[in-house]
Amino acid sequence: MPITIPDQIAIVVDKIESETVDPGGPWVSGTDPNGGTSGLVADVLYKAAVVQPEKPPVIPVQVKPAVAIQRVREGGLVKAARLISSIEPHYPPLAIAAHIEGVVKLRGVIAIDGHIGELAVESGHPLLAPAAMEAVRQWRYAPTQLNSVPVEVETTISVTFRLNR
Repeated sequence: MPITIPDQIAIVVDKIESETVDPGGPWVSGTDPNGGTSGLVADVLYKAAVVQPEKPPVIPVQVKPAVAIQRVREGGLVKAARLISSIEPHYPPLAIAAHIEGVVKLRGVIAIDGHIGELAVESGHPLLAPAAMEAVRQWRYAPTQLNSVPVEVETTISVTFRLNR
């Protein structure tokens, strides 16, 4: 590769002398000195006119429909699900007697219609967890949409238990 651009560029043209070319050879443009056709070009033209190429087989292509997003995780660019109906959990009498307070964290899936589809305890006191789960199963959320399509949302739900002192 040149490092600099030269001031002048030489143009080289190859000239083919007609005396050096065999008129019956493969480089003939399609006619021989007697007016007939010969050479490579004539053979190609003849074969193209006589032999029809086979049509390629038609292979059916199956187009898969776009896969709809089934479930998204709350956080990042996904907005928090909007709670529209909630029920306060019943404080278990044994937890009241033992003066147990705290937060129960639940991992849940909000279905496309807004109800709680799956629910599991992540952390919290074992006496408070069943009451929290029973209450949260009755909660309702506004359906979450992604690109105008309802989707399920994985979320963490915290239920706080406080004694009135």
